[in-house]
Amino acid sequence: MNYFIDFEATQYTNEIISIGCVDGTGREFYTLVKPRVFRTVTERITEITGLTAESLSSAPDADEAFIMLYDFINKDETAAFYCYGNCDRLFLKSTMTHLSDFRAQCAAALAFSTMVDFSPVIARHFKVRQTIALIKVVNYYRGQELTQRHNALEDALFLKEIFERSANEVITETPFPEYIIVNRPPSDDYLVEKVQNPKVKAIKGDKVFAFKTYGKAGDWIMENLYPKNKPHDLKLKNLLCNRIKSAADHKKKYFGFTWEH
Repeated sequence: MNYFIDFEATQYTNEIISIGCVDGTGREFYTLVKPRVFRTVTERITEITGLTAESLSSAPDADEAFIMLYDFINKDETAAFYCYGNCDRLFLKSTMTHLSDFRAQCAAALAFSTMVDFSPVIARHFKVRQTIALIKVVNYYRGQELTQRHNALEDALFLKEIFERSANEVITETPFPEYIIVNRPPSDDYLVEKVQNPKVKAIKGDKVFAFKTYGKAGDWIMENLYPKNKPHDLKLKNLLCNRIKSAADHKKKYFGFTWEH
């Protein structure tokens, strides 16, 4: 059985605060999740998701929420979970460390171990190399201009829709030319000699760019290496920051630059 899942999470700690899931037959599951640290439900998170610390105060905790997800999963069939973007896997990993109930741990571990990020599949399907915003793909199929509300169940339903509608579709020319990578010269504002006490550096040839925070580095990538009209939301920035840190930890290349702390 296929399951299409989406999580919303807190800022900084990446604790899950809502779970939306729909299976291949159309059965739906949705719950809010009470975070352990309420101050991480920041104004930014409320702005994106509409969720507040107050609205989450009476929600089930993570153990209770994942026990409910465990009960929702059909244990008689092999399960495969699909998400859209790498953030959901990160959110799940951050939350799993705090689960204590065996059933909750089983549900989370099953989702984590079988989870497939469908966004690269969609990118290849539409003949581009970048992740296309979920709502953009939905709008393409529906011929509408919907606005993504970052509701976990709604996004899970969106994912199921594009999974099914793209399955037998043949694309000869991308309908998303704005997602074709256009490399622009990096801004000289971040040259290492202009930045004091940098946290991380990006090196390419004889040029070294420096940033005081991973967030600044993420902003720089979005400004210079992503299309101007691509949604620059919190999920994307968090993903960039995590990948930059990983590249710096291992002194590996990311976006053509070698990263170092």
